[in-house]
Amino acid sequence: ELYGRHVVLKPFQAQGDYLAEDQGQDLQGAQADAATAYSMGAFADATFLLESSQPYEQDLAAEHLISLSATGMPQSWMQQYSPYEYSVWPTGTKLAQSYVNTVCQRMAGMDAIFAGSSTYQHTIRRFGLITPTNPSYMRVGDEIQSGLSGCNAALTRRESYSLDVASFEQQATSMVAQMKAAGVTTLLCECDPIMPVFLTQAADQQDYYPEWLVPNYLDPAGRLPASQQFSHAIAVDLFQWPSQASSEAYRAFRLADPSGQPAEQYYAVAYYTLMQLFDGLQAAGPDLTPESFEQGIFSLPTSALGNMGTWSFGPGAYTPNSNTEIEWWDPSAISNFDGKQGTWVACDGGAWMTFSDPASWAPAHSQLGCFGR
Repeated sequence: ELYGRHVVLKPFQAQGDYLAEDQGQDLQGAQADAATAYSMGAFADATFLLESSQPYEQDLAAEHLISLSATGMPQSWMQQYSPYEYSVWPTGTKLAQSYVNTVCQRMAGMDAIFAGSSTYQHTIRRFGLITPTNPSYMRVGDEIQSGLSGCNAALTRRESYSLDVASFEQQATSMVAQMKAAGVTTLLCECDPIMPVFLTQAADQQDYYPEWLVPNYLDPAGRLPASQQFSHAIAVDLFQWPSQASSEAYRAFRLADPSGQPAEQYYAVAYYTLMQLFDGLQAAGPDLTPESFEQGIFSLPTSALGNMGTWSFGPGAYTPNSNTEIEWWDPSAISNFDGKQGTWVACDGGAWMTFSDPASWAPAHSQLGCFGR
C-alpha cells in the first residue's frame, strides 16, 4: 500500500569511485554523486551495497536522502546518521556480536581443531583480530575486543590496515608475520572483501595455517582467497544460500519474467534491498518523510524465518537481520548461488543463532559442527 504514490528507479552514472572513496580519495566524487541524486528528486538511494562507500553514505545523509546501502557500520554510526541509513546487511555491531558469541560460546578454551597446522590442531586457541583503520571499522573491532575480554578470551594480537589497495600485499605480509610470531591459531578477519585474498596468499608464503573467521561476502568472493587457507575458513554471519527453486528472490523474478533468467548474479541482494524499501514506504503511511519512513520501519512486526533468517524490528532496527547461521567453506561443493564449485556450507546442521542472545549459540562450550564434524 503506497497511498497513491509510484516508485520510479532512476539509474545514473556515478562520477566517484567507491574504492577510492573508502580510501579517503576522490571525496568530491562522492559529494557530486549525492548532489546528483538530490537534483534528480530522489527520496532514497538503492545502490548495490558492496559498491557504495562510507563517504557517499554520509553525503546522502547530508542531502537528507535515505540510503539502503550502509555496509558493516556500527550501530552508533547508524544512529548518528538517523533517519537516513539502512541496509539488509547486518550492522557492524551485529557482526561483532556474532564474532564474540562464536568465540566465547564455541571456541575459547578448546583446541584449534579446524586449523591447517597439525600443531595448532592440538593447541588451545589463541585469537588475533584484523580490521581496517577507518574509525567506524576500528569501533567494530573495539566491540569485538571488549566482548572477548568479557569471556576471558582476550586477543593475543590485534592488527589494522589502511584501505589502500595498492599497499594491501605489503600490509598483509606484515600482519601475517605478526600473527604467526605471536602464535595466533585463530585469525578473526573483520575485513573488506579484498584483503582476505592478500592475507591468505601471505599466509601460504609464510607457511602459516591458522583457523580463519571471516565475513560471508557470498560464494564468488569466497573463491578468491588462497584455497588451501580458505579450506579452514568459517563465516560468522549471514546464511547458506538457498537452492534456486526455494529462493524467494528467484521466484519473484519468475513471476515478472516466466521465461527469463536473472542476468545479474547478485540480483537477490537487489531484491531484498527493494523489499526493505517497500516495507518502509508502506509502513510510513500517507505522509512520507524520512522521519515517518524510520518510524514505519521500527513499527514493523517480526517476520517468519525466511531465506535471510528472521527480520525483527523495533527502535534502532536500521538493519532487519536478527539471526545468522555459521558456515564453513567447502571448495569442492557446488554452489546454489551460481552453480559453480566452492560454496559456504552450514555448520551445526543449519541452526540459526540470534545475534543478541549468546545462549542461542548452543551447545555452549562445545566445538562447532563444521567441516563435516
